[in-house]
Amino acid sequence: MKSIATLASVVVLLGITTFVVADPVGGPSGGVIRVEARGVNVHKVLYRGGEQADFAIVGDGDTTLNIVVRDANGNEITRTSGPGDRCRATWRPNQTGYFYISVINEGNVYNRYNYKAY
Repeated sequence: MKSIATLASVVVLLGITTFVVADPVGGPSGGVIRVEARGVNVHKVLYRGGEQADFAIVGDGDTTLNIVVRDANGNEITRTSGPGDRCRATWRPNQTGYFYISVINEGNVYNRYNYKAY
């Protein structure tokens, strides 16, 4: 479950706006995995359409890790960039479907990272 709420309503001057956040179909998932030097790991996750999708990683600190999210058609949805190995990608799918989340190791040694799809 999201830390705030599954469904949060916010009162706005002109009315009420509803923000919907939810876990991937089947619930949140995660684990610990190793990505080789200059390697890429791909995570396939089924997210619900119209709801916020999140994928986060925390590495071991040895290299820079980045995330690239693509839809089932190979279209890039979002990506992270920059130094460090702690990052999160957030997007809102238009429809329910599989997304392919690549974790890219920019360094010359392996990186062991924790990941969470939520």
